[in-house]
Amino acid sequence: IALMVPYVAAAMGIAIALPEKGTYIVDNAGMIAGSTREAITVICERLRIEENIPLVVVTVSNLDEGSSRNRSIDSFSRALFEQWGNDHSFEFRDSWRRGMLLLVAADDRKVRIELGANWEGKYNDQCDLIMQQRIISSFKKRAFSTGILQGVNGLEAMSQGVELPPGPSLLLTLFQYVLGLSVIVGAPVAFINLVDWQEKRNDPVGYANRKAEDAAMFATIRANSDPGYDDSDDTDNRASSWSSGSDYGGGGGATGSW
Repeated sequence: IALMVPYVAAAMGIAIALPEKGTYIVDNAGMIAGSTREAITVICERLRIEENIPLVVVTVSNLDEGSSRNRSIDSFSRALFEQWGNDHSFEFRDSWRRGMLLLVAADDRKVRIELGANWEGKYNDQCDLIMQQRIISSFKKRAFSTGILQGVNGLEAMSQGVELPPGPSLLLTLFQYVLGLSVIVGAPVAFINLVDWQEKRNDPVGYANRKAEDAAMFATIRANSDPGYDDSDDTDNRASSWSSGSDYGGGGGATGSW
């Protein structure tokens, strides 16, 4: 059993080699063109030297690659982040808690930005903006090298505190959403208000009595509700599983698909 432990442990990990010394790319899916590879390397090298932030780009054919079990891209990227951080031969291990991982699963059409623990889940919105406006928008046009390069550019800007404004397409989508929501919600509300106004005008006494009955009913409901419930601690942690322990990853990020 003792002899089998190392093999079992290896089987549970992800069989993706560390980036070679002096490199920042593991392109197992062959998605990055040669010229783009050079541009990404320049950005990653500058980011590491100036900000002490390692950024590594990984592409895989699918999420089964190098893994002994089925994983979501979120769990895959987190597991790989942790695995590399705990590998003493990893070149960027000392600063990996401030690191960034951009993972692309080609066949699964999934992308993940995983941040190190020191980011503390504070940059999820920025990562999501980079994901949607820079990476996914290019991937939908099958411009994979361009999307990855734009993602790397965005992460560098984010790390330097540069605000990333939403692009026109995001503003248009937001406008369309708000307009549609206004129609869906506004029409019934307008109808109810019209009926309410007509009742108040035609039968003011009955209207006043109904309002008093409604107020009494809601007061009873509130009095019978659970007084011990407190939703002040409710949080939305869908994008981040940050913890301040010894973990390397879990500092937030974003997930996308195309």
